[in-house]
Amino acid sequence: MKTLKNYFFLTIITLLSIHNANSQIYLGVSGGLGFIEHKNIEFFQQSYKVKGTTFAHKVTLGYQKSFIGIELGYRTLGNVSEQTSNYALNVVKKGWEASIRGKYSFGNISLFGKAGAIFLSNRNYYTLAYNQKNTFYRNHLSRGFLWGFGGEIALSKKLALRLEYESIAQKAEISYNAITIGSIFTLKSMDKNKGLNR
Repeated sequence: MKTLKNYFFLTIITLLSIHNANSQIYLGVSGGLGFIEHKNIEFFQQSYKVKGTTFAHKVTLGYQKSFIGIELGYRTLGNVSEQTSNYALNVVKKGWEASIRGKYSFGNISLFGKAGAIFLSNRNYYTLAYNQKNTFYRNHLSRGFLWGFGGEIALSKKLALRLEYESIAQKAEISYNAITIGSIFTLKSMDKNKGLNR
């Protein structure tokens, strides 16, 4: 995971140094509803599952050139819990992602679709009801296929609002979908007729 983070930071530096015509480098911040279902979580040779709605949020750095672009991001999928008279099970998911994005604009409105990969940290906490001082913990890394679509409306040359639906396909026992709304801030843009705009 540390090596993956280093690749992300190196890519971010590379993006910020690009000066191509008709291109844009942007930063996005968004949050919304996440829907998580995770089956077959094992503790003490028993299988458990959790399902629920969470608050999900993410930070995105993107590079767009005409109709095609790339996005890098870090997200918290949220945490969801299952509690009975015997135990409490809490699941927390976070991850890094990279995706290819296609975009079509008309006026100040843009529609887009994207697909890529996500690398997740899955943290599971298990607490027995009769011994709440001891919490058992497991963390495992996984990867999945990320896809989504949405729209943006430009409020100015530097600021836009984004509405987005996303889904992560992993193993059959893990399901994740999210609907988020956020803001897009243009860090750097390059117009072939006007040159570099900061």
